[in-house]
Amino acid sequence: MRKYSLHFLPCCCAADFRRSFYTEVPELARMSDQEVAQLRFELENIKTRGKDVPKPVKSWNQTGLPRRVLDILKALKYDTPTPIQAQALPVTLSGRDMLGIAKTGSGKTLAFLLPVLRHVLDQRRVQQGEVCVCVCAVCMCMCVQCVC
Repeated sequence: MRKYSLHFLPCCCAADFRRSFYTEVPELARMSDQEVAQLRFELENIKTRGKDVPKPVKSWNQTGLPRRVLDILKALKYDTPTPIQAQALPVTLSGRDMLGIAKTGSGKTLAFLLPVLRHVLDQRRVQQGEVCVCVCAVCMCMCVQCVC
């Protein structure tokens, strides 16, 4: 079996990898800081830290996810994002890093998988001899172990 160094593999997505897919909808853009604070409180008292943290969304349509993904969510009867999804999706779809802490069963997995799907759907098809890898891991330490 031939061994490759990850540093020298041709990669389909290194130079042309788009990170930001999120555009805030006008309804959210018009919200005052007080209205955003109230919304976060109503969404199980979401706490945020960081610079210019995006506002949470109120519906799946505000996320900017592709229509085919929205149709699947509707078919699965996921009517509205859970609190962790409402706050996480605008952050991660903006290409930003985040740490989200929520209870078991709160929707964390979907909150990080939907942006992964969005990224995958945006990439061009791999050419012969190219490698494009998506690594999903529960923590940075495990991610480094998978890649190195």
